[in-house]
Amino acid sequence: MRTLGAVVAGLVLVGLTLKPPAPLVRGSDFRPVLLRPVVASTVSRPFLPLLIDLYWLRVLNAIALPDSEDKNRSLYEYALVLIELDPRFETVYEYLGLNIPLRTGRTTFLYGDLAEDLLRRGVKQFPQSMKLHLYLGFTLFQMEHKYKEAAQVFSDGGKLPDAPSFMTPLAARLLSTGGSAREGLDLLREVLERTTDETVRNELEGRVKELEVEVVLQDVDAAAARFQAERGRAPASFEELISTGYWQGPREDPSGGTITIREDGKAFSSSLQRRYEVYE
Repeated sequence: MRTLGAVVAGLVLVGLTLKPPAPLVRGSDFRPVLLRPVVASTVSRPFLPLLIDLYWLRVLNAIALPDSEDKNRSLYEYALVLIELDPRFETVYEYLGLNIPLRTGRTTFLYGDLAEDLLRRGVKQFPQSMKLHLYLGFTLFQMEHKYKEAAQVFSDGGKLPDAPSFMTPLAARLLSTGGSAREGLDLLREVLERTTDETVRNELEGRVKELEVEVVLQDVDAAAARFQAERGRAPASFEELISTGYWQGPREDPSGGTITIREDGKAFSSSLQRRYEVYE
């Protein structure tokens, strides 16, 4: 009798929460059927897993539908329902966090902010999850172009026991890209101090040398920007910056490279193959 009662209760729960399936499901039809108040107030704990499974199966059945604004936003709405029912449902954060964004161009995305919101909730629930740190960091970096925030996520993830070796150097590069090479340099030096693996130390030492050069070049960039703002043109050369008093720092970078300035006013050095910039 107990088994029969559970089946009946489950069928009632299905009837209260789901609409009849449409013969053909289109992206625009994929809408979350939210909990009705009567269900939310009366469902007992033994039937909560069934309710969660119903929502999750709905998501899995629709995830292969063509991406669209309606469908991808609905994925976020479903995710909110699922984590309200079970905040420790880790796969929801991981799987839907990756599938919510909708690519609209080569480097542009819609709903990156919604994916960010879901993934931040996941990191809060699972602060030791390497995957969630990676997914959130790349969402911030690639889709939201929030380089400094992405750097912080990668920096935090780099301190986890199973962190891949690239996370901290990537955080340092993103800090530098965001205009703060000194912050990136401080981060790498801090990690270098506590690193004992010789191979990793050699890699970090190389990155530190690059960032030491980048710090000087960013200072030269700032001097060139002041020159242009006051004189209405970019400096003709690094030597002009020196002769006019806009640059009073070192004549060469920390690695002994020759500093030059391009026509657009950006500084370069012979000891650094390329500047710390974002290449889309």
